[in-house]
Amino acid sequence: MIEDKDLFRLSHINRTCNFPLPVACVAIYQRNDYILENLQPDNSYLSFVWKTEHPADLILNGNTVPLHSPYMVLVTPEDTVRLSPQTLREETFFQYSVPCANIREFNLQNCFFQLTPRMEKLRGELNHLLHTLSVPGNADRVDLLAMQMAQEAMLNKINKKIHSVCTLPNEKIFQVARKIEMHFDTDLDIEKEIRQAGLGRRTFYREWNKFFTDTPKKYLLELRFDKAQTLLANTSKSVAEISELCGFNNVAYFIHSFRKSHGMTPGDFRKEIPKS
Repeated sequence: MIEDKDLFRLSHINRTCNFPLPVACVAIYQRNDYILENLQPDNSYLSFVWKTEHPADLILNGNTVPLHSPYMVLVTPEDTVRLSPQTLREETFFQYSVPCANIREFNLQNCFFQLTPRMEKLRGELNHLLHTLSVPGNADRVDLLAMQMAQEAMLNKINKKIHSVCTLPNEKIFQVARKIEMHFDTDLDIEKEIRQAGLGRRTFYREWNKFFTDTPKKYLLELRFDKAQTLLANTSKSVAEISELCGFNNVAYFIHSFRKSHGMTPGDFRKEIPKS
């Protein structure tokens, strides 16, 4: 279920600029099981579905679309939306408390899209901004970033028919993914988990790539980074302590990897977070 700790509320933050489409709330979920039709009626939603655990159909205004991720969908108060069957999703959505006409003026179109390096960079920038919302101007940057992500999706959209012919991956890859999620903070041997899944190495990676955009190693690393950012933002633990809690074998490797991914050291990341 959705928890408040997954939500970033921006409606109370004063904006520096007068961007016509301010974001009221952002949610980032690794495994979202929220029922889509339970949306608040007076809001609009811009959603990026990065992955789904099982195949599903998105039923929007009576039209059925096989949901092969990644997919961008805009839902306004005048729309009806349903997911059948409900399935866990890796998803980012922006909530807008404005009349639907305002967001429609941006000519956004629902689309499948390629997950480009630029989109990955925008996702990383969003994650950083959401942890530093008290910095003046960062809420404005989130407003703009939402539209940049939508533009990037539309510029790299994929014809639905291309996605619809994709075969479903072997379910054993999800066993490995769940093991990674549950034990990301341990010295996990991914190759051992692959062998225990009962698939040959080449077969496993072929099946994994049908669903996941990151390699298992990168998937594990991103889970560790997410935990590290939370600890850096919300605790006074040292970088060495955080490194150990997030499953890194040594602090030097943690600092090097974090800087390579985020463009700054963990200490610099913490410095950018305003003191409460």
